[in-house]
Amino acid sequence: PNTVEHRIEIQKRIQLLTTTIPKFIQAVSLPLVGLDPRPSKSKKDPIKIISKTGEKNLLNMRPTHIVHLASFSTSEHKDFGGVKDEELRNLQSPYVRPGQAPDMFSIRSSHVAMEQVFASILDAESDKEKPHVVYASTAEIKDGNNQNLNLRRNKVVDEILADAYNTLHGIFSVGVRLPNAIYGPWGRKNTPVHDLIDVAIEQYQTQNYTKIHFESAQDHARDFVYVDDIIDGIIAAMQYREIENKSTVFDLSSNRETKLSEIYNTLSLSFRTDFQTGSKEVVRSQDANTKKDSPLSLLTRETLQWTPQTPLSTGLTKTVAWYLDHAFPYGESNEAGRLFTGDEYRKRAGLDTCAPNNILCHLGRKFMPCVSECAIKEQCVSSLFDEAVDLVKEATEGCDIVLYTQSIGYDVQDLKLHSVYKEEGESYICNFAFVPENSRLVRAAVDKVPENGLKSFGIIPTKEDLNDPALFEKRKIEKLNGRLLYKGWILIWLKDAESTLSTIDRSLMKMSPGKFFHPDVKHAVYVDENFPISPNPEDVLFLVGQTHRSALPDRNAYLKLESGKKKKYRLAAEPERRAVIVLSPLKHKKVTETGQPAKISVLEATKYMQVEVGDDPEAKELSSLKKQREFYERVPTFVNRHDFRSGSEPWYTYELKNWVRTRWIVHDMSLEEGRQLRCDWYQEHIQWDNNLDQLSFAHVMTLREIKRKIAFEEPDAHIIPEHVTHPELVHLSDAHEWYALDSEKNRVDDKNLPIQKFAVIADHMMDKDEHDKEPEDALVHNVKLAKTKKIGRAIICPRS
Repeated sequence: PNTVEHRIEIQKRIQLLTTTIPKFIQAVSLPLVGLDPRPSKSKKDPIKIISKTGEKNLLNMRPTHIVHLASFSTSEHKDFGGVKDEELRNLQSPYVRPGQAPDMFSIRSSHVAMEQVFASILDAESDKEKPHVVYASTAEIKDGNNQNLNLRRNKVVDEILADAYNTLHGIFSVGVRLPNAIYGPWGRKNTPVHDLIDVAIEQYQTQNYTKIHFESAQDHARDFVYVDDIIDGIIAAMQYREIENKSTVFDLSSNRETKLSEIYNTLSLSFRTDFQTGSKEVVRSQDANTKKDSPLSLLTRETLQWTPQTPLSTGLTKTVAWYLDHAFPYGESNEAGRLFTGDEYRKRAGLDTCAPNNILCHLGRKFMPCVSECAIKEQCVSSLFDEAVDLVKEATEGCDIVLYTQSIGYDVQDLKLHSVYKEEGESYICNFAFVPENSRLVRAAVDKVPENGLKSFGIIPTKEDLNDPALFEKRKIEKLNGRLLYKGWILIWLKDAESTLSTIDRSLMKMSPGKFFHPDVKHAVYVDENFPISPNPEDVLFLVGQTHRSALPDRNAYLKLESGKKKKYRLAAEPERRAVIVLSPLKHKKVTETGQPAKISVLEATKYMQVEVGDDPEAKELSSLKKQREFYERVPTFVNRHDFRSGSEPWYTYELKNWVRTRWIVHDMSLEEGRQLRCDWYQEHIQWDNNLDQLSFAHVMTLREIKRKIAFEEPDAHIIPEHVTHPELVHLSDAHEWYALDSEKNRVDDKNLPIQKFAVIADHMMDKDEHDKEPEDALVHNVKLAKTKKIGRAIICPRS
């Protein structure tokens, strides 16, 4: 379906391919086939055009194989209006009214695309240029009922087209008739198995196992085949070549049908607390109806040596496990009890968990370190911080705020930053610096501890130490870790931390420190070791103070113009706000007429970020950074397109604009929304494996903004409220510095908050009124502005 949410979901898959395949050269894109077959006009990159139709010739991409899967299922373009409620409005097809099947669209998407594929091959200059074609048909062609009649008719025409091009022009192709219930990971919403998994999870969370009754029309038997088996069949078809060069068709059905009610019973049972661990035979043999193999099915098995290998019970287990990890990537809790992780669900069913490098098993992004607050995998990866967790947690007990830095990845001789260890006042601030154990700094610090100091820590030389002084030095290193104060920092040293670090280790404490600090810690402030100003307690308290803002009443505000005159504004009341993270905006030279930072491109932002972290922006770009930047630059091309978009669909656009600096970060450690954001950011950053975490942050915030707009049904890009665009507001309010998260609390508050906006008071109404609380000649600099939506738990970028 051509909606914003579905287009973003597709980009997630493309990102996996881009970051996983080592020799990935050309980016995977959505080819303009069938839906919008017009070629793009580019003088730099001239492309071949199909001579008869003027459409884009697919041979521009020099394929050896073309696998055409478009419109193999009726649900691809069907509107599921009325299935649940209006909340699903943006998840459904925008092409038709509720309850109406878009017949003409499916015909266009199917037949025009088939014609374009074969016409491209027809223009090939030699047989060597002709790719092997596999196209999807449907196994329902052989059924005699009236279900999915339009799909069957469309696929009959596709097979006739393939046969005609073979007979008239000698173009070889293989059709694969797919079953009517392919299921597995990456299945999307409004498909049967996906919806039933949703129901099973909801019943587990509420502990309400009320049985669902299926209408007979909904509960007809389907041929459920796991997606990996279908892929094996397609790959086999890609390698098949008829000796006489005649096009052929194969059937990838299992000929074993199961009702939806039986699938539901299986899923519901697997979530029950009394489920028998290790039980594999969930769907019993009598639950499935076995059909006699057709001649075409027998031909398929004999010719392609293909049969489905995944039992329904195993396939469902793998699907649910993937779904849990995809829906709750960092774990999830609820009042009734903690929800299973994907690995826990697999183990309950007797399946092995997936190794980090086995992407064909877990079908997801890179695994987190075991000591990360985001890790849920049984086979999580190790980190150089593994042995420091307990030490840091113990050392931070009683601390309200933790200020920390790290100097790792090289042999540290001295710390560049100074600090003051504050042990009194309303907030207890503890300072920590992470350094390599084998660095010159640690050796010098340990050597300076006097003998009486060693004794106070229970470090007393023994007879063995006299014979082997190295033993005594080792014990001093072990006992003094986390106990020495240097330049205002308690030193925490890490083993093997003096060599070059991986992105996972380099970014762990900076972006995902939640598992290290004691629950007493409410805020953690990270400072980069190269930050030019050494932070003092007053700086830390100021930054932490920016994470909370009290509610504001209706109020007037004044702004002095260059002419000396004053301008009066009426600002609406604003609710209390609390931030989960505080960062500073990226500095760049582009400004608007009002003096505010102007929009910059992804490339320009990347250059400024490189300067910020000390890299040369004019040097050759790292391959990992180039991949990431170019991927982000391409996303708007697909997500923001107007082509074939319904006029009733809100226009939520993908636009990178949350450019930040990360040389200092304030984390709120008490809010779950903060952990979720940190995990999103950390996961995105380690996936690309470079040192510009600011770029990953911008992408994460953009995706979250689109998700929030969909959830809150906010005005789209065509309806921008005045309080967002008015140029004078940046001088009156910090509202533009707060960014709302899609949280349950915000959802509730948003529904109860009336739409409000500010007003510019005319000059003849400048006299003081009952709302004024300042003298008439007062100038209010730091007034706040109420936005049309409550921004309770927010991202804030303070001016400091």
